[in-house]
Amino acid sequence: DASAHTLPLLVLLHGGGFSGLTWSCFVRSISELCHVNALAIDLRGHGSSKVENDDELDVDHFVSDISRILLKLYSEDDMPEV
Repeated sequence: DASAHTLPLLVLLHGGGFSGLTWSCFVRSISELCHVNALAIDLRGHGSSKVENDDELDVDHFVSDISRILLKLYSEDDMPEV
């Protein structure tokens, strides 16, 4: 819905060896306290995702993935302020 883009965006990144599900209890609690959009991203090679090459499990690839996801969900004009 259009109003969803007016809410603050909370991007949740898990630690190594975990998945986006790490944030499930937190998201349930934070949604009771305030109105935000929560985005828990499974980084490549975590959760159910796989990689063929372990060299793809570096910060540069993770940053690129996160940037592409955010730009897919939000146009640059739509991007929430940090």
